[in-house]
Amino acid sequence: MSKKRALFLCISICFIGLTAQGVFAQQEDNPDMRLELIRSKAQSEDELLKLEALKWVDRLIISGTIDPLDEELMEIVVNLGLEPFLSPQRTGVSPILVNDLPLVRREAAVTLGRIGGPYAVAGLIEMSHFEDDIDVLKNILYAFGNIASNADNGVTEAIRRKMYRLNATGQIDDELAYAALYAIEQISIQEGVINDPGVYETLLILSQERFSDVVTDKAASVTERLWEQDLREEERGIQTTPIIPDDPENAAEDDQSI
Repeated sequence: MSKKRALFLCISICFIGLTAQGVFAQQEDNPDMRLELIRSKAQSEDELLKLEALKWVDRLIISGTIDPLDEELMEIVVNLGLEPFLSPQRTGVSPILVNDLPLVRREAAVTLGRIGGPYAVAGLIEMSHFEDDIDVLKNILYAFGNIASNADNGVTEAIRRKMYRLNATGQIDDELAYAALYAIEQISIQEGVINDPGVYETLLILSQERFSDVVTDKAASVTERLWEQDLREEERGIQTTPIIPDDPENAAEDDQSI
């Protein structure tokens, strides 16, 4: 490549970048137009444009102008994380995912974790239900931990169900296990007692000897934290959820419903 051509490309890239920043800056005083621009990029078939939509959302996060309760904006981000699962095409028994873009889903999970709030948590729970890509799941779990909210035990139950299924097929690696432990630990730090007996099932799965020492040590640390929190609450006379179900038959029925 000639020096002149290289210089031309460099100038062109800089110009495009400055133009994009200028367009976004012009929309800062017009939230409706800004939302439409983000939506148009998110709904594009182009992976790079979808990633650009998420970068624009990140700019709102950095500027402190994002509202976690903005349903329209949150729907755009959540849909980027769920897109291939929203309308899969079926040819025979197995569905074919449309716009199966793991990188976009990974970044959507990160963005939701940075935004926080009930819509972000609900979106991440739904993503965890459908997602099978391990790298995307890691980002979902870290997002759970960064938000550290567990209303109605929704997050810990979602983690339990996913770990239960992946453990049955041997798909949990050290990084995924650590991400799940991080999420549980952060929730326990933020909310104190976790009144969900299922969390101990998750910890048992993540304590298996097949995992590295880093993971098993982390699992032991998180388990100890939860036990200590439970004991402190019991000493204060506060009724906590028992770790072992009173009725083994009900426990068996719960396992079959997974």
